[in-house]
Amino acid sequence: MEQTHTWRKHILNTFAGNKKIYADLHNHTTASDGDLSPEELIRKMAALGIKVAGVTDHDTDKGLERALAEGKKRGIQVIPGIEISVRFKEDFFTGTLHVLSYFHPELLGDSAFMQSLNATLSKGRGDDLVRARVKEINKFFGPESKPESSSTLLARPASKNESETEQKIEPEPEQKISTEESTVQTPLQKISTEEFAVQTPFLERLLTFEEVASYSNTVTRRHFALALTEKHGIDNPDIVNQIIGNDSPAYLPSGIDLDSLSQFVENISGFTKKSSLLMVLAHPAAGSFPGGGHYKEVHPPIEIVERLLPSFLSAGIRGLEINYPGHIEAHRKILRGWAEKHGLVVTGGSDCHDISVRPPGVEGITKEEFMMLEF
Repeated sequence: MEQTHTWRKHILNTFAGNKKIYADLHNHTTASDGDLSPEELIRKMAALGIKVAGVTDHDTDKGLERALAEGKKRGIQVIPGIEISVRFKEDFFTGTLHVLSYFHPELLGDSAFMQSLNATLSKGRGDDLVRARVKEINKFFGPESKPESSSTLLARPASKNESETEQKIEPEPEQKISTEESTVQTPLQKISTEEFAVQTPFLERLLTFEEVASYSNTVTRRHFALALTEKHGIDNPDIVNQIIGNDSPAYLPSGIDLDSLSQFVENISGFTKKSSLLMVLAHPAAGSFPGGGHYKEVHPPIEIVERLLPSFLSAGIRGLEINYPGHIEAHRKILRGWAEKHGLVVTGGSDCHDISVRPPGVEGITKEEFMMLEF
C-alpha cells in the first residue's frame, strides 16, 4: 500500500542513525495490538543495543511481568507503562487521545495501586464497548443499511479539521473496489461520504463481535481494521477508514474520560515517591504528519490537541512524547515550546507494533535525556 510505504520510508530515511537511542519508551506487544510477545520485544531491543525499553500496551498491564523478567535476563531496564485511551466528545473533536502512564516496577506487586489502576482502565474498554461499536458499524455500513436512515447524517456539519476533498467524493464514472473474494464495480456520483456509505453498503454480511474479538482480549481499532480486511475482504484502506475513522457516522470513542484520569492520579498521590506516576501525552502531533500513514487518519491535527492541552495539564500530565516517528521537525519545535512553557519533561519512543512497518528502536531519547526522568 502506498500509505504504508510512505510511512516506512519516512521512518527509515528521517530517523535511522541520526542519534544514539538509549531509551525507547513506547512499544506494544501481543498483550494488546503488537505482533511481538513481551519476550520477543525485549530480545529485539537487546539486539539493537537499546538499554531501556518502555512497554506500554493499550489499556492493559498483562505483558509487563513477562517483559520485566526478560529484561533481567538480557540486561535491559524495562519501564512498565500503559497507553491509556482518553475519550473526547467536544463540538470541535470527537475521538480518543492517548496518555502514556509510566510507573515503578514495584507497583505491580502493590494490590492497592493495581486495584485502582484496573478499576480506572475498566471504565474505558471492554466487551460492551466492542459490541456497541459493531452494532453501529452494521447500522450504517451493513447489508441492511438504507438511504432513508441517513437523513440526520447528511445534516451533520463537517468537522473543522476536514478538508473540502475529504467532504466530497469525486470519483471516475465507475470505480473498482478489489477484495480478496471478488471485484465489485460500483457506479458513483458526486455525493457526500456519509450518503455514499449508506447508499452503497460496504459489508455483504453483518460484522460480528466474535470476528473482532478473535484477535485479542483487548480490542483496539487495529483489530476492527483486521476483521474488515481479513474476514470481510475490504482491502481498500480508504474504505476501512471511512468505516472506523473518527469522522465515520458509526464512530464511538473509546477510553476513559479525563475526570477518571484525574481521579486515578489523585488516588495514588499519597503513595511514596517510587509510586508516583509519570503521565505523558502520547504523539501529540502525529495527526498532522504530512503524508500517508496510519496516524494521520486516526488522530486529530496538532491544532486540536493544543486546544485540549489545558485539560490534560489539569488532569496531571507531566510530559510530552516529542521524539516520535510521526513528528516532523517543525512540529517537534512547536512541542518543545509547549514543554518549556508548561515545565513538561520530554520523552520519545518508536510506538513499535511489529518488526517491519512499525519496528522498535527507530525513536527514543538519549541517556542524558533519560536521566532527567524519574522512574
